[in-house]
Amino acid sequence: MIQLRISSYSTTQIVEIAELLLKDHLAIDVNITRDVERLTLEGNELKRETKTLLTAKTKALLFPHIDRLLRELYPQNLPEIYSLAIVQMDWDQANKLRKDVIKT
Repeated sequence: MIQLRISSYSTTQIVEIAELLLKDHLAIDVNITRDVERLTLEGNELKRETKTLLTAKTKALLFPHIDRLLRELYPQNLPEIYSLAIVQMDWDQANKLRKDVIKT
């Protein structure tokens, strides 16, 4: 199991992705956090940006499928996508994830 993390400058894009993940049973839930401040260092200067962050719980085996799907849908404006391993999870929630997310 993983926590999927997708960020974009476009809130509309994140909402579209959230709906897709849920309707296609690729995740059991989605959280959207708007106006996330991101700091990066470019040369010696700090750059501040505002992004929208999507997090979702899903199966690790689905990551390549989700990544390909986003590459097809957003070839010119691919959002940042990566995952974090879920090491421990409540058993009832883990069972719901296994049951409600598509089979791999």
